[in-house]
Amino acid sequence: MTWWENLIDRLHKSLQEGEQFTYEDIRANGLQGFLEYEAWIMRVVDLVNNNRLGQNPYRLAIKARDNTGKVSEDEGTNAFEVSCAAAKLAIREAIRVLEEKYAESTLTSPGELSSDSKVVQTETAEHNVHDIEIFISHSHVDVEIAKKLITLLKTALLIPSTKIRATSVDGYRFPPGTPIPDRLRSEIHQAKVLIAILTPNSMESIWVLFELGARWGADKQIVPLAAKGIDVGKLEGPLSVLSALRSYDEGQLLEVIDYLGVMLDRKLESAAVYKKCIEELAIESSV
Repeated sequence: MTWWENLIDRLHKSLQEGEQFTYEDIRANGLQGFLEYEAWIMRVVDLVNNNRLGQNPYRLAIKARDNTGKVSEDEGTNAFEVSCAAAKLAIREAIRVLEEKYAESTLTSPGELSSDSKVVQTETAEHNVHDIEIFISHSHVDVEIAKKLITLLKTALLIPSTKIRATSVDGYRFPPGTPIPDRLRSEIHQAKVLIAILTPNSMESIWVLFELGARWGADKQIVPLAAKGIDVGKLEGPLSVLSALRSYDEGQLLEVIDYLGVMLDRKLESAAVYKKCIEELAIESSV
């Protein structure tokens, strides 16, 4: 069996494995269900990235979805079902392209790839160079809270913009052309601190749940900030054992800044300098 035939076989098996994931099963299994689903998605990412096409697997999925219309409201009525269907489309698209590209080929190893493919792989590796200190996990719906938080962090800690990642905020997104799944997973693991903005929106976001699950699974620091009415006393799973603070409470925001200063080994500005930033974040975080 050639390397590409072996890869196609693994892709088919992953496709079969994905059949076990349904919205009801994921919800019923709580955080464990999310972690298992995340693990499957990450395996899909790894496999599809190995197709030597130099293409982002999610872009393949989106392209397949847009071109075929297979992911419709009938097949995916919520974030879990749509993302699962998109992942399966990514697998099918990778299988199709692999079969078309190598079926008539005499290649016996990935080392015999074309120079174009090698260039793509080199460029992808270069995109993984980063130095993020704070990763802000949030729903895109809560972008205004994320903006206020960034302003506070920069004012209080004098942390450069290049050290902060917030994927929904202009100036803090991934650079153009970045292979997002690989970069996202890497930064989630390597950031010194992950701040999770917990709101009703983020608690329903599959991406936020993936980010928190990946960070928690790696046993890395998570700083949960409750906002928009989230009751820290009712958090479930691993979040329930973390010391979540309220971003609508000015006193608790001061605690967060003090803690981050220690974690990041950064000298704080005088509280008077960032007092207004705390007030604005607390107001934005209120119900």
